[in-house]
Amino acid sequence: MTRTIKRYANRKLYDTKESHYVSLHDILKLVRAGEDVEVSDSRTGEDLTSVVLAQAMAEEEKAKGSVLPLDALKDLIKRGSESLNEIMRKSRLASKGAMQMAEESASKYYRRLVDYGEMSEDEAKNYLKLLSRSVTRRRRSLESEIEERVEAFVEAMHLPSRAELEAISKRVDSIIKRLDAHLAASRPRRTRSRKRE
Repeated sequence: MTRTIKRYANRKLYDTKESHYVSLHDILKLVRAGEDVEVSDSRTGEDLTSVVLAQAMAEEEKAKGSVLPLDALKDLIKRGSESLNEIMRKSRLASKGAMQMAEESASKYYRRLVDYGEMSEDEAKNYLKLLSRSVTRRRRSLESEIEERVEAFVEAMHLPSRAELEAISKRVDSIIKRLDAHLAASRPRRTRSRKRE
C-alpha cells in the first residue's frame, strides 16, 4: 500500500498514515525499508515524489560530506534524462586518467632519483610497485563508490535500470511475436477452387 506524504507550503512533510510530521531522512528510511512512498502537494495534489526524494538524497550526501564533484553534478543537470551509465563511464575514465597521470609523474620522479644516485634501480621499482598497487586499490574503490551513488540515485528517482529496460524490451518483442502468430493463425485460409472437368 502506498504511504502518502503531504508537503505543505511551509515545506513541512506530513505522513498521513502515521498522522505526524516527518523529515527528509525519515522518508529515505521508509523507501529503504521497502515502503512505496508518494509525496504530493497538499494544496494542488501535484506529485512531488521525485523532487522530494532527490532533495532527501542531496541532504544525506551533504551531511556525509560526500557530495558528487561539482563537474559531475553540472553534467548530470545538463544531460537531464540522458543515460546515467554514460556519466558513470566518463567519471570512471576521468578517475583512471588522473590516476594514470599520478603514476607517470611518480615514475618520472623516481627515475630522476635513480639518475642522481639518490636511489637504486631496485628501490625505485619496489616503490613504483607499491604505488601501482595503491593506485589500483583506490581506483577500484572510487569506481565502486561511483556505481553505488548512481544506483542509489536511479533507485531514488524510480528510474529503470538498463537490465530492466532490456527485460521490458524482450517481453514486448515476445508479445509482438505471439500476437503476429495468433493473427496469422486466425486469418481464414484461402482455398483454390478446382475446375471440374
